[in-house]
Amino acid sequence: MTQAATDDPIIGPILKWWRELHGDDKRRGDRAGRAELRRCAAPIDALMVPSAQRLLSAVNDRRHADDLLVVGIILASIEPGTARQISLARRLGKKPDGGVATDADRKCMSKLRFQALLEAMRSDDSVLRIRALRRAVALAGDDDFNVARLVRDILYFDDKTFRTWLYDYWQTFERGGNQPPADATVTENS
Repeated sequence: MTQAATDDPIIGPILKWWRELHGDDKRRGDRAGRAELRRCAAPIDALMVPSAQRLLSAVNDRRHADDLLVVGIILASIEPGTARQISLARRLGKKPDGGVATDADRKCMSKLRFQALLEAMRSDDSVLRIRALRRAVALAGDDDFNVARLVRDILYFDDKTFRTWLYDYWQTFERGGNQPPADATVTENS
C-alpha cells in the first residue's frame, strides 16, 4: 500500500477499516462482521451491519455512502496480503497461473465476462456491481492485487478508469503485451 493511498482522506480510512475488519497477528478482526457483509446483496442490506456503519463513520462522506457500502461488501471477501502494484483488471487479463496471456491463451476472466464487469461498473445498479465485482475477485483468486486502487476505481469509476481497465486487461502497455483483437466488441459506449 502506498503512502499516498493511506494519506488520502477517503481511501486511507477505508484501508484502515479493512485491516481492522480482517485483523492481523495481534488482533482477531471482526469475523462476524465479515460474514454479515459477505451475505449482503445490496448496500441497503449492509446498513444493518455494525461494521458497515463503522466504515461509513470512519469516512464520513454521505455523498458516497452507497459506493462505500459496495466497497465494504467487496473488501469483506478480500484478505489483506502483500501489497502489489498489479490492478484487478490486469490480473483478470492474465493467465490463471499469472503469466502474460496471448490471444490464444485462456485468461482468468473471459472477454465477455470482462465486458459484463465493465457494464456493471458503469451502471447505477449497485446489486449488479456487487455481483460482478464478487465474480472478478473470486476469479482473481488468492493473487494479491492493488486493493487501494480497486477501492479508488469503485468510488470514482469514470471514462478514464474505464479505459485504464481495458488497457490493463489487454496488457496493452505491458512489455510484450498483446493488443485487443480486431473483433473486440467492448467499446467506450457499451
